[in-house]
Amino acid sequence: MARFIATQTAMTAVFVTANPKRLPLDFSGAVRVIAKPYTQQGLTAALDFVMDAVTTDAPSMDLPRSLTLAPAYAEQWLEPRTAEQVPVR
Repeated sequence: MARFIATQTAMTAVFVTANPKRLPLDFSGAVRVIAKPYTQQGLTAALDFVMDAVTTDAPSMDLPRSLTLAPAYAEQWLEPRTAEQVPVR
């Protein structure tokens, strides 16, 4: 379903799972994964980050700890910054 959403629609897919290591390496086209257990604050921060990233050329917000970006999106959104420059909440 995530791959269909990514390739056939203008929507963004996000996984919320207790087993993020079971996802394919490309996250099946999803933008990211939020691993359970999560807090309401962590979930909100992750969703805010993705909304910022998909509506601008690059996210202006810090990468929340609750969020693991799919490799393609990490490259697209975070590559211009070195690993030392990527702020984490």
